Amino acid sequence: MDAQGNNVSQPLLDNNPATQWQSKLDYNRWLEMDLKGTYQLSELQLATPLNTLTRFEVYSSEDGVTYHKITSAKSGKPNERLPLNVRASRLRINITDYSAGTKGVVNDISLLGDKISDTAPMPPAIRVADYAATEWAKCHERRQNAAYRQQEVVSEAQELVERVLGAQYQNRFIFAIVPSTTGKDSFTVKAADGKISISGPNGISLASGLNWYLKNYLHVNYDPLNVSSLTIPTNWPMPKGVTEKATPYQYKYALNFCTPSYTMAFWRWHDYEKFLDWAAMNGVNLMLDIVGQEEVQRRMLHQFGYSDNDVRQYLPGPAYFGWFYMANMQSFGGPLPQSWFAQRTELARKIHDRMEVYGITPVFPGFAGQVPDTFAAKNPQAQVIDQGDWVGFVRPPMLRTYVKQGEDYFSKVADVYYQTLKTTFGDISHYYAVDPFYEGGNRADLNMVKVAQTVQNKMLEHDKDAVWIIQNWQENPTDAFLNGLKKDHALILDLYADNKPNHAIRHEFSNTPWIWNMLHAFGGRMGFSGMPEVLAQEIPQSLAESKYMKGVGVTAESLGTNPMLYEMLYDMAWEKSPISSTAYIHNWLTSRYGAQSPEIEQAWDIMVKTAYHRRKDRQRAEDSIIDAKPGFGVTRACTYYNALIDYDKAEFEKILPLYLSVYDRFKDNPAYQHDLVDITRQVLANASYEYYRAFEDAWMAQDYSAFNQLSGKFLRLIKLQDKVLSTRPEFMLGNWINNSRTMLDGMDDWTRDQFEFNARAMVTTWGTEQAADAGLRDYSNRQWQGLTGDFYYQRWATWIQALKTAAATGQKQDAIKVSWFPLEYRWVNQTGNGYPTQPSGRDIRQLAQQALAEFSVTSEDLRPYRQSKDKRNLALNKPVFTHGDIINAEFSTERVVDGQSSTLWGNKTWPADLIIDLQGVQKVDGIELEFEQTAEDMRNPVVSGWTVEIQDAQGNWRTIQDKSKDFSQKQVVNAVPYKGEAQKVRITLTGADFKLRPDLKPQLAEVRVLAATQ
Repeated sequence: MDAQGNNVSQPLLDNNPATQWQSKLDYNRWLEMDLKGTYQLSELQLATPLNTLTRFEVYSSEDGVTYHKITSAKSGKPNERLPLNVRASRLRINITDYSAGTKGVVNDISLLGDKISDTAPMPPAIRVADYAATEWAKCHERRQNAAYRQQEVVSEAQELVERVLGAQYQNRFIFAIVPSTTGKDSFTVKAADGKISISGPNGISLASGLNWYLKNYLHVNYDPLNVSSLTIPTNWPMPKGVTEKATPYQYKYALNFCTPSYTMAFWRWHDYEKFLDWAAMNGVNLMLDIVGQEEVQRRMLHQFGYSDNDVRQYLPGPAYFGWFYMANMQSFGGPLPQSWFAQRTELARKIHDRMEVYGITPVFPGFAGQVPDTFAAKNPQAQVIDQGDWVGFVRPPMLRTYVKQGEDYFSKVADVYYQTLKTTFGDISHYYAVDPFYEGGNRADLNMVKVAQTVQNKMLEHDKDAVWIIQNWQENPTDAFLNGLKKDHALILDLYADNKPNHAIRHEFSNTPWIWNMLHAFGGRMGFSGMPEVLAQEIPQSLAESKYMKGVGVTAESLGTNPMLYEMLYDMAWEKSPISSTAYIHNWLTSRYGAQSPEIEQAWDIMVKTAYHRRKDRQRAEDSIIDAKPGFGVTRACTYYNALIDYDKAEFEKILPLYLSVYDRFKDNPAYQHDLVDITRQVLANASYEYYRAFEDAWMAQDYSAFNQLSGKFLRLIKLQDKVLSTRPEFMLGNWINNSRTMLDGMDDWTRDQFEFNARAMVTTWGTEQAADAGLRDYSNRQWQGLTGDFYYQRWATWIQALKTAAATGQKQDAIKVSWFPLEYRWVNQTGNGYPTQPSGRDIRQLAQQALAEFSVTSEDLRPYRQSKDKRNLALNKPVFTHGDIINAEFSTERVVDGQSSTLWGNKTWPADLIIDLQGVQKVDGIELEFEQTAEDMRNPVVSGWTVEIQDAQGNWRTIQDKSKDFSQKQVVNAVPYKGEAQKVRITLTGADFKLRPDLKPQLAEVRVLAATQ
């Protein structure tokens, strides 16, 4: 018997419990035994370390392809004996939990059974037909005939009516292909012979014309991701006059490399079909598409010594493809099953076929040199450059883009890549997206001008019309890189133009064609957030002021939240001048709910002033403290971004009573039901911040009676939030997991469990312990039923119990420790999806009323614990002293008390201290340390340690917080709980994690000493 798996060593099979196997990693903690024949197995004997508890699952296979789960068990014995009754040639053991750490540990394995055969079936080779041999290629060929293509487009428009409205309404529309006079998309809507006539040059123009009529005349709204409102009125209004719309843009772009992971990871055709319909109806004509690209990788790597099994080990699981195709990571969440390649390639071809009918061009991944980490071993002449780490993951290496001597493997592999891309998917697109050295990487001695030239020239060798799509994110692409491009074969995505537009400061990317994009919903976070005024005003302004702006697009990391923003952006693609965002929103609300409502319009006027207010300094959307890893001074769920709720929560709360006031009128409208849940969710999320701060302040003040009352209420709030979310399927974890377990036909038990691991990890730890601790934990947090009432609730219940224990035993604040990752990863490795997929049937009106009655941010029990913005800053403009030298005059001490987060105090050397003289004894209720507001994605995180001391009325100094040796990543704003008197405050910055930030100097933006309320 041979054992295969992660870090396999012979001691596993040496019949010696004193030796042991340990996985290298905290994932892929599984072992596979090739029995070298077929057996009827009767018993598994598993030895695990003494005084530990190991949970594991056992799978068997007779053919080496399909693996059935035969048992789940736990062991705390030196020799666990499990009876079996299974015919198998292979056995797979997956460690799901180990009490003494996050890696898998096994001392010894023995199997008992009777041999049936000396041979075992070999897994068949993966076979996927070339594109040219498929019906999809024949369809593509037929479309080269203009008359056939036009008829197909018109037929597809009629089928779109059937899918969206119903077959009974098809005869109300007449569709016709009419050439565009501008060469860009356009549509005309008018009445003709008692029907609605819609004409345009292509499928997306017809679909856009249909959508315009539906929203503006029929007042219905198609949005499969955010719930459609499709109540059809009895009397169909006919268009008044003739409406003609023509876009000034060549491109209407969609998707970010992250979107297929955060939203589409487990989609099947029925999901993609609805999304493509929505995209066409919103005018999208250029869309990133990575579906099925794993087959291109498989075929390409075959040419360089890789087996199917090698490729499967290299590719990640379905939740992680986004970062694989950005060259950030490999393998995690895999391996993929053999059935993956044929099924996903077929799905991709089906998607491409529908896109082609509509007129949506797919953007395929390009090649910039990414190869597996074993490539040089299999191809010794290849020159590769290690790319280091990306947020706790090892990046795949890259081939040298050009070589000074030796064999040019970049050219060789790139040739195979582009040839393989065409044989797999046909010659159906001229657009390729790839970013060398994205979010870091190692450029070694490569010249960026030459890198750009080489990568682009290789594209053009294989496609003379190739257009290279490049993401503008952080410093990418550099000016040197841009100088190496043929500009007429490049297209830059100003990825974050809604928040941090770079086209102006980068001189339109050195006069390169570019697209204005909205980057939204980072990680799939679910708060109400956005800037409609920016979309309504700045898109047309940018068009008027630029020469190279070629389009608009959505580059959101995920979809399914804040639907108004996405429709507004794509509707702006038909406008040349600024519009009134208020008028647009009110009109959208009428289509969203099927009728006008002054109450809902008033609610959204409040929404715009609060959650949708204009502020360009944060990654949206803001999340819930419920989703955060518990601790002291927590301000948000993920430390990787700086989106803090800065609007008036009490003002936002007024939206919910307005929605409830029209409940009887709109209760049967599914979009209203969805939005009522979403607004109630946000009200409770906002309240969670206040109750968290309140119970923490009570604990710090040693008011344990108040702490018990407030922390108990916080936990009840979480449970109520879970009930609210249970009323709509869009807010249910069970559907996310169920989709992962059903995304392929004929999935075996192993694949279902493996993909469920993908689903669970993505929305919690994100990945490994190293990645979680590097900042990715809860990056993709979701306010979903199940996740809220189970995973998040258990974390907070654990923390609150730890605080109760500390209060009872006199344990100091900094001594309170919880080992979070093992607790989290135990949940991540659970299988079987025990979460519901159907709504609970609870009364959402009653739950919303309960949220307002019991958990309002204006509740009396919160009065003593108001947010810091409601409290006077005692340190403002007070005298400040420091020992040591400031960096220069721009970093003077008074900057730390000037009330401006944009200014900094900084000293030249560590450690560095500040003493703030409050000019008399003051009653204090909390202190805040605010560090530099770095980039929204926290690439330069806060990694300083500190101590905070106060001088009391008697002149004695007392330490109230000691993080002097804590150099972990922290928030930008850090709360220091303290209630009591002080006449001076001393902050000492003690050191930092200089591996993460080697050049960091001791500096602070603001220190706030908050006055106690009367």
